[in-house]
Amino acid sequence: MLGLDYLVMGAAYGCLGRSAEAVKNFRLCLSSRAELPKSTSQGDEGIGDHHIAAFATYELAVLLCMQPEVGTQFIFAIFFGFTCVS
Repeated sequence: MLGLDYLVMGAAYGCLGRSAEAVKNFRLCLSSRAELPKSTSQGDEGIGDHHIAAFATYELAVLLCMQPEVGTQFIFAIFFGFTCVS
């Protein structure tokens, strides 16, 4: 399960209040999974562990929304479709 280690580390750092390390690990999780195929050669729905990226995305969003300098941009990006640069 590619990226699971980064997801767990990000969650642990988040619980410890170490946001910078948590954000770094969630981003590493997502980047490690970026090149995975979305479906198999037989047309099946992926590799069966899409939840890893989904959880990492959610946790990253929560942490980014708590950062005043990023949170507003992130919320606008979600609700109004603007590009979020962070």
